[in-house]
Amino acid sequence: MLKSNHKISCVKALNGAEAVKIFARDRAKKCCDKRIQMIMMDLVMPILNGFDATNQIMDILRQERAIAGTYDTSNDAKKPQEMAKEMGVAIAAITAYID
Repeated sequence: MLKSNHKISCVKALNGAEAVKIFARDRAKKCCDKRIQMIMMDLVMPILNGFDATNQIMDILRQERAIAGTYDTSNDAKKPQEMAKEMGVAIAAITAYID
């Protein structure tokens, strides 16, 4: 729906580990200025659940801030959603049980 109705480029991961790998690769690229700006994370996923995948994604952002010298240990740990927003990434955690 995002792609067809709103012309938003989307990347899909089939599990949490793949989501972390895709995000890490996106943050490491140097070729262009297009980056992942929103993550819609399912909390119930195989291999690595959404909670753990989100924590690993936040670790990637913290490492990026540490390298840039803008990491505020106390504030970033207390308000990770604000840190992610400052870095241009919104994370929405959702879950849906489908029989």
